[in-house]
Amino acid sequence: MQDFLVVGDKLYIWTYRTEEDQEEYINLDTKGNLLKTVFLLEAPPGSWTFYGNKFYYLKDSDEKEECELHCIDLQ
Repeated sequence: MQDFLVVGDKLYIWTYRTEEDQEEYINLDTKGNLLKTVFLLEAPPGSWTFYGNKFYYLKDSDEKEECELHCIDLQ
């Protein structure tokens, strides 16, 4: 486990497992039951969060020299 986040009644765990350029996240309920396992784009620590079944992350834009907010629907 690299990091975790509790959002409402769900626990999101960022693991060390990777596939290609994606990292594994495990989604559990508050009783520890597995809800879903997903592989998502690599995001540096502190630049990602989950909310409402969506994965939000910040990505540096070399062209604009600013961060862009991205969202992936986990449904």
